[in-house]
Amino acid sequence: MKTAIANKAWFHDSDLRLDASYHLSETVQIKHLFKISPYKFTVLSQQASDIFSGNIFKRIYVKDRNRGLPYLTGSDIIKSDIDSGKYISKKQANSLQRLILKEGWILVTCSGTLGNVVYADKLFEGRIATHDLIRIIPNNKDVNNGFLYAYLASRYGFALLTHSSYGGVVKHIEPHHIKSLPIPIFPIEKQKQIQDLIIQSIELRVDANRLLIEAEELFERGNNLSYETQLLLRTENIYGNGASVKVSNKLVQTLKARHYSLRAQSIINKWNAVAGKPIHAWVTEEGLTRGMGGFFKRIDGTKMNGMDIISQSDIHDRRPSYKKVRKSYIKETELAKTGMIIMPAAGTLGENEVFLRPELVYLNFEGKVLSEVVGKLRSKSLAEAAYLFVALKSKPGFRILRTLVYGTNLLYPRWDLIKDINIPCKDEQLLKSVSNLVICAYEKRSVAKAKENQAIQLVEKEIDQWQN
Repeated sequence: MKTAIANKAWFHDSDLRLDASYHLSETVQIKHLFKISPYKFTVLSQQASDIFSGNIFKRIYVKDRNRGLPYLTGSDIIKSDIDSGKYISKKQANSLQRLILKEGWILVTCSGTLGNVVYADKLFEGRIATHDLIRIIPNNKDVNNGFLYAYLASRYGFALLTHSSYGGVVKHIEPHHIKSLPIPIFPIEKQKQIQDLIIQSIELRVDANRLLIEAEELFERGNNLSYETQLLLRTENIYGNGASVKVSNKLVQTLKARHYSLRAQSIINKWNAVAGKPIHAWVTEEGLTRGMGGFFKRIDGTKMNGMDIISQSDIHDRRPSYKKVRKSYIKETELAKTGMIIMPAAGTLGENEVFLRPELVYLNFEGKVLSEVVGKLRSKSLAEAAYLFVALKSKPGFRILRTLVYGTNLLYPRWDLIKDINIPCKDEQLLKSVSNLVICAYEKRSVAKAKENQAIQLVEKEIDQWQN
């Protein structure tokens, strides 16, 4: 239960409201706190050259990346890997120049999940994003862009960004709702400290992304698999439009047409022609037999007696917001450990869906509880885990995974088929080179996350002190 001792001035400021829920709301409490701030305040509209979203438009998608611009939804911008696999026609993009992102902008999700804040780095430059995204173009007038981002990403900024939301099932906020958002003007030295941390974090994230791309290219080039990548860039449907399949004397495990996609079979045949070993030879017995975690009793926990639980959406989120579950019902086998590859194991086949998109556990999720619908493969070493991750993350590997599923509206992986996928590995030197790139990338990501969190905590700590 939340309680507070009311000041008579509160009632005057609130037009004589007497309901406790209003006066105990986080936004109202923040406004009271700001009144005793030792610093001057400005508003967001004065610290930005423009704040806008965009008009609703009909999207014309293309499959050939050479004919389109990468397209981002509100959920894409908060992922650690922002490549959605969707492209808007360049012809259409010519009339949507205002929606094309620029480096240095601050992006705020404004529909559905509200208030997620992202700093647009070099990876965002030139991509076209949904109209359901508020763009803030900082002018560095009284506060620098790094501090402004950290402030808006803090719990104080989040509360103020979302308090004017409207709508029923799907909540929204509009640019004009946040133009008067109050911003404390920290001393220049404090702002510079926060700015430096944010810039360092951004540079590390960009470097990490570059290393992961390099690792994937090396995997394909080293195993002579460039053919598959070019095949996937063609405009035909990846799952095929129909074909006859000759039944061999081997046991028929499934009659799903998707499993016999001619393009997928072409990729598999090419992979099988390269020296390597099946997935079940890369993983431990536990990693092979469990596949997806068993169901367990879930009771909400607190900070004192709870453990963070990883949901499907948390896996690819830059700054996941974990729920807590009580420790007493959690087994050791339900925990994420270094060397695991985890992936959402229930979903649909949409191009921008996270279903079966793998993630490596290294300096990120260790010790956290895995939800029942998180699939996992545990490799025998970190180096092998990093290599296997790149293979499954690559465009051919991801397409193979998505053919080996079952279900109707909601799909699940066929682990009994996935375990036999051949993972090409020409030699040990290639494995070492690819894994080194991946491990280095994840170490950079870890440092980047720590620096960003430190910057946000500096903002929150400074404001927290005003209460004392």
